[in-house]
Amino acid sequence: MKNLKLSRPGYKNGMFGKVGSLNPMFSKKHSEESIKKIKEARARQFINPMLGKHHSEETKRKIRLAITSKNRIGYKHSQETRRKISDSNMGHFVSDSVRQKLSKFHTGLKHSDKSKEKMKIARIKYIKRIGNKFPIHGKRTYYNGVSFRSSWEAKFAQRLDDLKIIWQYELMLEIPSGIYFPDFYLNEINSYIEIKGFWRDLARIKFDEASKIYPLILLEQKELKTLGIFDSDNIFNKENFIKKLLECTK
Repeated sequence: MKNLKLSRPGYKNGMFGKVGSLNPMFSKKHSEESIKKIKEARARQFINPMLGKHHSEETKRKIRLAITSKNRIGYKHSQETRRKISDSNMGHFVSDSVRQKLSKFHTGLKHSDKSKEKMKIARIKYIKRIGNKFPIHGKRTYYNGVSFRSSWEAKFAQRLDDLKIIWQYELMLEIPSGIYFPDFYLNEINSYIEIKGFWRDLARIKFDEASKIYPLILLEQKELKTLGIFDSDNIFNKENFIKKLLECTK
């Protein structure tokens, strides 16, 4: 095979439309030498042009500038883009065993002083951007074999167990913009529970959509205190707890 060239896609390819007996290679086989040359040609086609090369400092600076451009600050995906992202991620879950492995892998690792300083600066910028309201982020907590996204959720689950109330964690619900995972589902009152310490824009949109379709109860810090979730002892029996919980919907 002399002057071997890579195939051109589409109708411009001389072999376009020649299938079956119309193909000159019909019922024939390439020789070992031809197969080797084809493999080498295809390997050259897919070689990364940056293989073994490095960006110059000037190029790196331009890339950083493009990523951190002011045009990107405050940028939000459209509802259609959010829906597509949600659909593409549907059914993708990280199991508890994988989460525990990741946690174990990072155990003992520490940020350098330089990294801590960068994180501090980024944190300050973020707080200023959201209006100096310091967000309450959840701390992942394990309880009874379940990995909860916050200690509040774990305390709530523990209180439910103490009162013998059956619950399920993060069941998937379909909403107009994609999917939504409320924190709990309580079989006895046929209601979903959402526990929130800090709202992000997308979380608020999903909650509002879900609350129009499903029986959804929102519990923020005030409601959790009313239910005695942060108290060491139960201040309500099962009947009174459920009654107080339903009052949170009003």
